[in-house]
Amino acid sequence: MRIVSATALAIAAQFCISAVARPLAPAKPDVWSEPASLLAGRLRVAEKAITTDQYFRLTLELANQGHTPLAVQSGNPHIFTITLLDSAGKLVKPTSARIDVISSPQWGVIPGRAYLGFPVSIHSQDGAKGSHLDITTLIWRLSPGTYRITGEYSSDRAADFMGKPGKAKIWEGKIRLPPVDIEVLERE
Repeated sequence: MRIVSATALAIAAQFCISAVARPLAPAKPDVWSEPASLLAGRLRVAEKAITTDQYFRLTLELANQGHTPLAVQSGNPHIFTITLLDSAGKLVKPTSARIDVISSPQWGVIPGRAYLGFPVSIHSQDGAKGSHLDITTLIWRLSPGTYRITGEYSSDRAADFMGKPGKAKIWEGKIRLPPVDIEVLERE
């Protein structure tokens, strides 16, 4: 028989308590990420609370913190990812995924000290009717409750730039996007 000290039990108990997910404190609205190579980002939701028969419209905004124009890629669902958490801070797995995504990446130029926003979610036409979040590659069908979205935007595909960027610099890097809280309300 092995005897465990009271100190060891106390440490194990403290570890178990801290491993349990805790309710999330509200996210700060309209916060920009830390810049990466002079580019900052944030997520915006058209309506932060929807009913069970609606869908979330998510926009990615990118801000050029420098003076030189930056060329950024949009329309490519493979360079944008999100993580969805429930109100207890637990990961919410996608309901479904699309593996046969065809995309047509485009490039936009953000002038110095300006920003650009583009949609990164879609209205599902293939089965995720009702309260959902669809970012083309992944789809979440959500039950009533509160959720938190975080994400990443990255680009290291300067070779894909079509044409010449002119005076713009092709941005390459990774941005960790600040959290945004959303809610699904029961339809009355």
